Order: sequence, then structure tokens, then C-alpha cells
Amino acid sequence: CYFNFVFKMDPNSLEKRSSDYSDNLDDATTGHSASFSAYNDSEELDLADFGEINILVSEDDDDNITPDFAGRQSAFERRRSTLSLSSAEEPVAPYGNRLSVEEASERMPPSDGAKGLVWKVTVIPDNYYKADGSLLPGLRERDFYPDSKEVKPCRGDLLVKVSDFLSSLTKIEGENGPRWIFHGVLNGWTALNCLELLSLEKLDGKSRHSSVSVINRVKALRKEKIDNEKKIYWKVEKEGCQGLEPSFPNDDDDDKYIVRAVMSGAAWTATGWSEDSPGFAFWYESQHLLAPRMTYGKNMVKTVGDAVCTHVHMISHRYAVKRESPKDLMTYHSLALLEWDHGKYCSVLEGAYLNGLGGYKGKCNWFHDKDEPVTALYRNLPPEMVAPWLIDHAEIRCFDVDMKNLEEMKAYIAKYEGKDKRFIDPHYTFSYPARLHFRTKAQIAQYMVNYISRDTRYSELKRNCQTFVADLCGFLCGKKGVQPFSKVIGINHHNRTHMFLYDSEMFEAKN
Repeated sequence: CYFNFVFKMDPNSLEKRSSDYSDNLDDATTGHSASFSAYNDSEELDLADFGEINILVSEDDDDNITPDFAGRQSAFERRRSTLSLSSAEEPVAPYGNRLSVEEASERMPPSDGAKGLVWKVTVIPDNYYKADGSLLPGLRERDFYPDSKEVKPCRGDLLVKVSDFLSSLTKIEGENGPRWIFHGVLNGWTALNCLELLSLEKLDGKSRHSSVSVINRVKALRKEKIDNEKKIYWKVEKEGCQGLEPSFPNDDDDDKYIVRAVMSGAAWTATGWSEDSPGFAFWYESQHLLAPRMTYGKNMVKTVGDAVCTHVHMISHRYAVKRESPKDLMTYHSLALLEWDHGKYCSVLEGAYLNGLGGYKGKCNWFHDKDEPVTALYRNLPPEMVAPWLIDHAEIRCFDVDMKNLEEMKAYIAKYEGKDKRFIDPHYTFSYPARLHFRTKAQIAQYMVNYISRDTRYSELKRNCQTFVADLCGFLCGKKGVQPFSKVIGINHHNRTHMFLYDSEMFEAKN
């Protein structure tokens, strides 16, 4: 998850990883979507930036990549069967359900310079198999069902066929030129249902998934800072304004190729999972009296209750992976454990990649059912939270867990400690009474929204789980000089406890 030290990865150990893991890392190094992450090119690209991908996709089972809970149903049916959708809300058909011009204009108004989250979509020809039965260069068998040859849903590359993509676009005429709005369920990800097309790039499929070392690929990209595989041939502000429609290769073309469509959500998607509840922070109330429920953003402040925090603990551990690389040995995740005055349960608060849970089937280390085909947490995720994870954006996760105090948490961690389980080398480095006067659950929920909304960025060396927990522990307990678990990360750490206090809407957010 987050690194205790920057360590050069051993290429040999990486190549021994499962093909799934290697392929997902390979995606990241080509500037493509890494695992479930629609990877955005970043100036802070570093070898360490692949840490949580290692942890989340290091298992060999391909089902960890494709949520195939209901057999080979359509993505629409699968998501409907695994998520709790409101009875008043009809899910959107996957493709072919264009919005009217009026609806598209309302759902995706001109941004006036504000940017939403950017996604990189792989658009493939309808006939993506060659005459000899093999896939077009750049595509992988693991992304398609072996019998039906259909695209699997919820892939990191966000695969979609040309006909499905075009059947879901609505053209809007505006003062600054035309725009094209996609409406549907993109590759089965229910959160990606309304996006604006920004540009099209021709991909060199022969080199996208070549056998070149992942390490060498990252070094080459950093050195050149130019991805020669990208060939942008259409931009909405250039070709689009000139009246040229977005175009794709035809199935009868001799030179069929794969296209990357760069798309953006509405401006509000940069600050939250919904427009009416901004803030990339959620609270999963697994111990709620009636039934487990998930709330997020500003709305969660109204619902989580008024229990009073009594004690705060900092816990750090390594993640259990099947084969620990030298970098894994230096990788520690930190969390804050909060005890409450009612003594019925505790809460785990942690920082992580944005959409890490929605992109990983709701698998969470803090619940016994993590290894079940469908977890209770995943069933309670609203559709807008089921999206690929983003490695340069952050979220704050709050879980109510059935452990009532620190000793019970230690027992839980001990139960799942071991290289073939969940945790390795746990440390308990901070335990103090909560001394902040305003420390109810609802008030702490507001602090989480304030903190994440001021700065939505994620960096495994500068802004990560360890820096968040250090800030939170010092803030709630009134302690000066609380440092991240890693001394290396502590070198660049600057106390940011003030960000918990102030209304983020009165500041310009960093994202």
C-alpha cells in the first residue's frame, strides 16, 4: 500500500508474478489503466507508485480481476445482482441508450475550465479476432470469455466495442463547438455512466503488451517523457470544432487498430461520488442496528450518529503477499483505530487509492468475509462507487468493525497474521485518549470530508495512509510531533491537521 522505503524492484521477482499481476503493471507503464485504475499520467511517477497494485492484484486467481459472480450474465445483470440499487432507480442499459440533446446538456453542462475525473477507454473493433482465430495485437485472451469470445466486464483497460461506443454517444452543439457525451454502463462499471469524449489516440498494439521488462518500460517513459505509442488523431477542441466526427477503423479495413478514447466525467466528479454529496470519504456502518449501510461525502455527516471517541490508536503492518519482493519488505500500511464511549464496536479509519474497494469487489481486510465470493460491503456499495481505482487520487475509508477495543483488534490481527493470510509484522505505536473537545462520530465524519476535499491527490511518498493517520492521531489527541510510521516518509511530512477543521468549499482544492 504505502512505502517505508524506496527500494529498487527486482525485475526477476516481478517476472515471476502471476500473469494477471504482470499484465496489470504492464498497463500502468504504458500510461494505460493499471489494474482497475484508469491510470492518469503523472509527473510524480515513481517505481513506488505501483505498491498498492502489487497488494490488490498479487493473487493468481483471474476472478480477482473480473467480478463473475452470476455466471456469464451481461455486465448490467451482474451489477444489478451484486449491488443494492434503490427500487426507485432503474439501472442504465449498458449501451445503445443515447441521451436526448436536452438530457445530455443537463447531465454534462460545459465545464468552464473545471475538470472532472479523466478515464482512458480502450475502443476495439467489433471483429477483434483475426482470420486465424487469434486476437488483434495488443489484446489479451484473459480479457475475453473463452467460449463466447465476448469482452469481460470490469476490466482495467475499460474495453468497449466500436459499435457499442458509437451507439451510446450524443452530439451537443454549443457556443465553443460540438461535444460528444457517452451514456451507458462502460465495461460494466456502474459509476462510469455519463462521460464526455475529449480525444482519440491510435495505439500501437504490438508494443502495448510486449515482453519488455516492466522496470525498463517505466525507466524509458520517465527518461523520454513521451509515450511514442500514442498517436492522437482527434481532439474535441481541434478536429471536433472543425466539424470532424470522431472516427474509428472499420471491420473491413486491412489495418484495424485499437483506439484509446480519453474521456472526462462532469466537473463534480473531481470532488465526490455524487453531485449532492461531495467528498471522497465514506463510512461503512457494518454494526448498524437495522442493517449494514454505506454513506459518503457530506451526507454521511447527517447519519453516522453522535457516539463520542474515547481513544485513538495507530497500527501499522505489512500486507501478506504470496512472494515478498524486497520492496514488499519495506511496505507498511497505517490505520487509526477509534474507540467509542458506547463500547459496542470500534472504527478503522484509513487513507487509500480512490475507488480501491469498488474496483476490488469490496474485499476488505477488516471483515471476516473478505474471501467470500460477494462480501457484505460490496452488496452495500452504491452503483456510483463501483469504478476502477485511480492511483493518483485518494479517498478516506471509515469502517465500523466488531472489535470493541485495542486488545480485540490485536487478537483479530493475530488470527489473520501470516504470509498466507492478511497481515505481517503489525506494530502498535500510538495509543492515547482522544482529547479534542468536539469528537463525536458525526463531527469526525465532517473532519474527514474537510481533509480529503482540500487535497484529493495521492502520492505513496508524500500523501498517503501514513501521513493521513499521523495527522489524524495528532489532531484527535492533541499531540505535537506525531510522525508517520516510516522515518523516510516522515522526512517529507508536514503536519496538516488544520485541514480537518476548515470548510473545504472556501478554499481551492488540489487535485
